[in-house]
Amino acid sequence: MSNQYFNIEVLIVQVVLVQMNSHMCSPIFDAFPKKDIKFVIIQNLMSPRHSSALSLEHVLLALLDQKPMHGYELYQDLCAMPGISLIWNIKQPMLYAILDKLEGRGFLSSHLAQGDSYPPRKYFHLTEAGRRSLQAWVKTPVRKARDFRQEFLAKLIVGRRYGKAIVFELILAQEKACRAWYAELEANAPALDREHLDEWVVYSFRINRLEGMLSWLKTCEYELDRLLEMDPPA
Repeated sequence: MSNQYFNIEVLIVQVVLVQMNSHMCSPIFDAFPKKDIKFVIIQNLMSPRHSSALSLEHVLLALLDQKPMHGYELYQDLCAMPGISLIWNIKQPMLYAILDKLEGRGFLSSHLAQGDSYPPRKYFHLTEAGRRSLQAWVKTPVRKARDFRQEFLAKLIVGRRYGKAIVFELILAQEKACRAWYAELEANAPALDREHLDEWVVYSFRINRLEGMLSWLKTCEYELDRLLEMDPPA
């Protein structure tokens, strides 16, 4: 894994924190120390309890799109992806269960290879069905704001390995989705008065969160455009 890949993937996750911090200036956040809010965000980003199996499946498909691998080699390559390791803490048994599931769905095929100094190893290959699923996933924006912290970051990290055009297709599609969510929230937001205060708290948080996401997408678009000029797909 090159230093360029490491720096860009860590940048993708770190900018989320910076952009969200910059938008936490509403009175709704005044009662909470910023360091505590940032700690909660980091915990959520790294907690395996919140991992999306569907997203992880496609990360594995992307790794196998590079070459066939046996389970332990795939696990090592997954753990070596710096951006992904900031999102998930993957356990080996979970990985093997997902591989079996993907093979059962026809996204992977496998064969046993006997080595001179080790027992037979099961090598996994990406099928055409798996490749089609991967290509559709990496171009499709997430459907809910809560999926940004893991699934969208994973899409962005995987997508840039397929070239700049894929990355920007994803970012533009996600910006369009975010603007639609924002317009819907603005249209339904209650008045700021004593009677509707509880509803306003929820809506103002969600609106503020979307503003942060849209700002981050623009920042990400600019930085990746600048950096990917000299960073060809793997």
